[in-house]
Amino acid sequence: MSDLLVEKYRPKVIDDVILDEVTLKKFKSYIESKDIPHLLFHGTAGLGKTTVAKILVKSITDEYLYINASDDNNVETVRTKIKDFCYTIGFGSGLKIVILDEFDGMTEYAMRMLRNTMEEFSNTCRFILTCNYITKVIDPIRSRCQEFEFGKPAMVDIAKRCLKILKEENAECLTEECKADIKKLVKSCYPDIRKTINNLQKFIVNGAFSVEEKVMDSEDAEKFISLMKVGDIKKIRHELLGAGCDYVGLYRILFEKSKLLGKNESAIVGIMLTSAEYMYRHASVPDQEVNFVACLLSTWKLMNSE
Repeated sequence: MSDLLVEKYRPKVIDDVILDEVTLKKFKSYIESKDIPHLLFHGTAGLGKTTVAKILVKSITDEYLYINASDDNNVETVRTKIKDFCYTIGFGSGLKIVILDEFDGMTEYAMRMLRNTMEEFSNTCRFILTCNYITKVIDPIRSRCQEFEFGKPAMVDIAKRCLKILKEENAECLTEECKADIKKLVKSCYPDIRKTINNLQKFIVNGAFSVEEKVMDSEDAEKFISLMKVGDIKKIRHELLGAGCDYVGLYRILFEKSKLLGKNESAIVGIMLTSAEYMYRHASVPDQEVNFVACLLSTWKLMNSE
């Protein structure tokens, strides 16, 4: 059994996934019929796209291929791994299914080749594609799939899942202080369920759950914007950044609160584009704090442009 709670409590059946009723009912119908169309799941990270894909596949067939398309993202992946799997004679009577996870990381040329493969083997093979950025998926692929957007789940449902995990782990969690800490944790990580559970584990110490260090909340967001308005980047670094900082959350605040920072439409658009650009770089840069501070400096320059 994995020591990581996010893996230990990863849903094994579709009823355990936090989904809206309409989407849940549709996925159940796929499982009951043992059949699916080509599917495209999109939405922000940590909402269960990959988990649902794997549950659907394992509920329908024993013959499937999983590929992380951000790693195997080129034409050769389609020519060899995918086509070889599709050509192979199946041993069962059901479908063969290919999961292409993080599909938005695949090159456009590979996507264009894949569309033909999807059509060629549509009688025997289906595809489930997952991505965070739907705009990176070419239209010919989108038109061949049924799309499902994984939206933001209700905070109360995430909190209930956290409470259930704490009880399963025999962690003390029935006090009002504990419930307040769960609420604080969910708000700081929302809507990322995976991140919430990872941080939940971080705050279980000696059989008790307690959020002892400060996590990003609405007060921090207001403070961040207030400091940006006066250009006090030094204070932002000292009080809001550092180890365990939720940089993605801060980028999102910059994006969503751009109207409070820009003097005119041009500046507002510039701030939105800047926050998106630096957030895109975030995962690959050697120093995330330097990258974020550079974003703040670029934002400050836009705020003071005429």
